[in-house]
Amino acid sequence: MFLLVSRVLWGFEIGNEVDEMGRKVAVDVNAYAGGGLAKPFPFKARIVPRSEAHAEIMRREGGQCTSVLGTLGDVDKKQLDGLDRMYDEIYGSK
Repeated sequence: MFLLVSRVLWGFEIGNEVDEMGRKVAVDVNAYAGGGLAKPFPFKARIVPRSEAHAEIMRREGGQCTSVLGTLGDVDKKQLDGLDRMYDEIYGSK
């Protein structure tokens, strides 16, 4: 987990979404479903590579991971949608 988080922080600038006027879009930090499986409600964020050099390294490394892992990293969207529906039934949705 540490390696994943540190690499994301190394490669990307993460912050608030910016509207057409250049102002940061506010995020409601209290907008989440509670309970044992707490998760935030959807929100807008801005995630961009820190530089073109960072982006190129991430593309190259990502390609190497894909060639090694093959389809092991593929996720079935239908299964994820089903999990989201179950979660919403238990905790409700915004």
